[in-house]
Amino acid sequence: MARALAGVPTSHLREVMSGGFRPVVLDEIFRRLPDFVNARRAARLDLTIGFRLLGGPGGEPERWVVRIDHGACKVEAGDPGGHRDATITCEGHDFLRLATGHLSAVSGVLKGQLKVKGEKAKALQLASVLDIPKA
Repeated sequence: MARALAGVPTSHLREVMSGGFRPVVLDEIFRRLPDFVNARRAARLDLTIGFRLLGGPGGEPERWVVRIDHGACKVEAGDPGGHRDATITCEGHDFLRLATGHLSAVSGVLKGQLKVKGEKAKALQLASVLDIPKA
């Protein structure tokens, strides 16, 4: 998917991520996310990061929670409650770029594309243990 998105205009990604393909894309990204966790780098981590993804067809943000517990990764759809070290809020098209290696977490935060509530360091730790394929 990373190669397919190289050079795609933001306007097109925004359109895709606001329509009927959005649930399929998000489900697939979050389903596969544990496959990209580097267990060695995540071995000492214990963190919970929430995602609020804006710009969907219903107007309400989709919510997902990613937990890293000493190398093991679990992803839950919705808002299961409980503690979050941080919550990342962004538009769906920015999340798609983030998930495919076309937007770095640091760059996204600095440019205002990713808003982090809570511990920014924990949010960046999540990014540091993911081996995202590059285009």
